[in-house]
Amino acid sequence: MSCEQVQQHLPSVPDSVRTVVDALCGRRLTMKDLQDESGLARRTVYGALRRLREMGYVEARPNLQDTRQTWFSLRET
Repeated sequence: MSCEQVQQHLPSVPDSVRTVVDALCGRRLTMKDLQDESGLARRTVYGALRRLREMGYVEARPNLQDTRQTWFSLRET
C-alpha cells in the first residue's frame, strides 16, 4: 500500500500518526531514526507506531545486525 493510500484510509488520527507514516514512506526505520526524522518525542512515536500496527499499516522486524533495534516499515499489500 502506498503512503498516499495509507493516509487516505486513516480515520481522524493525530498529526503525529500522519507524520510517522510520512517518515516511513518507502523505507524502513528504527525508533531512533523515526524520532530524528519526525522531530517527535520517543513516547509520541511509540504511540503512533502502536496505533498503526494495530490498524495493520505498519510491520516490525528485528534488526539482525543489532538485535536491540527493530525495523519499522509500512506494510505492503
